[in-house]
Amino acid sequence: MKKKITLLFFTLCLVIATNAQTLTFSHDGVEIESGSTYYSGDLLAEDLEWGEYSFYPKIYLTSDQDTRVVVQVTSLDQRSIAVCTFGLCINTSSSNSYTVTKDDESCVLTANVPEDLDIEYYAMTNWDDSQTAPIQITAWPYGNESAAITMKLILTTNTELLSVGSTTTDKTAKVTVSGNILSYAFANAGTRTLSIYGLDGSRVLSTSLTSADGQISLNGLTRGLWLYSIEGAGDKLSGKIVVNK
Repeated sequence: MKKKITLLFFTLCLVIATNAQTLTFSHDGVEIESGSTYYSGDLLAEDLEWGEYSFYPKIYLTSDQDTRVVVQVTSLDQRSIAVCTFGLCINTSSSNSYTVTKDDESCVLTANVPEDLDIEYYAMTNWDDSQTAPIQITAWPYGNESAAITMKLILTTNTELLSVGSTTTDKTAKVTVSGNILSYAFANAGTRTLSIYGLDGSRVLSTSLTSADGQISLNGLTRGLWLYSIEGAGDKLSGKIVVNK
């Protein structure tokens, strides 16, 4: 009898483990660890010419099994954030305490197929201003909130914040933009190559850097969001910059 109980308990644990879903967040195919903060400067290029920041952060939610889920998005500084995943767009507002919860029967993930959370934020702005909007995202399998994952998403055009996600062997490296001047600083001098790209991936500028610090004119660039990379002297640094002029 004792053996039967033990076998039944083992079988029950196996079934529970088999049915447990694992959810993950990701951006550009890279997993975002639950509990972490992610900085995004993903903007709609067409809107930049009109002086409007339109954020479209490509944050995806994936499950290792077919499962119904609950997705909750909160604007931490009480802005109107559109949450359009699983169909109908709903905005955070004072009427819902700046929290949108998607939990109806349409909120279903197919195993191992990433679902775009389709979060959108529009901000008309003066080009001399930077924009930063913090958002909390939480998701869990329907009926199992104890398995929730969460992340803080920071939508921003602040180049210093965006550089948090940069990779470099020189932890003191810094790249900032003021108006149409890019400033850089490294711990040591060395030969490095600065490349700047448009959002379509085309390279628009390439120049050699030899000093430990200095400035580069961006007069040839129109205002808006650009991508940069600096490589050489054992360093590899990349990020996003906003040209305001």
